[in-house]
Amino acid sequence: MRALRTSLVSLTLAVPVLAQTAGVVGINDYTINSLGSLSTSCTTQCYATPINLGLNVSTAPGNFVMFLWSFCPCFGGFVCGAPNPCLPSIPFTACGSTTNQSLDLQLGCVLMTFGPVQANTAGNASLILPIPLLGLSPCSFPLATQAVILDLCGVGLPILPGPFVFSQSYDVLFW
Repeated sequence: MRALRTSLVSLTLAVPVLAQTAGVVGINDYTINSLGSLSTSCTTQCYATPINLGLNVSTAPGNFVMFLWSFCPCFGGFVCGAPNPCLPSIPFTACGSTTNQSLDLQLGCVLMTFGPVQANTAGNASLILPIPLLGLSPCSFPLATQAVILDLCGVGLPILPGPFVFSQSYDVLFW
């Protein structure tokens, strides 16, 4: 895991392009408080604090998931990956329709990781993330999040080979 985090930090030198990764149930579908299933990257969600965020990725049973959070906004296609052959297949929506994978977090920002969390026999990797009372204006404190799923069918990124796939990402706002 430490090698994965260290390698991901090196991705900050990559050239950004516009893109989005789609969530697919059973492979990489990331939801927050049961919202966002099957969405594409950089969808916005807003929550009043305090709140316990229920993070969940629908994937193959036994896969491990890392939940990543950044203090910068989501940037669809910050790093484009190679096409991923996993099944069920992820639509080719990322990086100009040349791949179905992209890292959508700007890793030059402070990065927090939570996990690894192993998916249960139903294929759900879940984590509760408590957010304290922030007392700010509505939807004014932004974070971005995306999950990395360790999956033997995943090819990863050209500069950081798999086995992993990405979930869709979110801009998450709090108040």
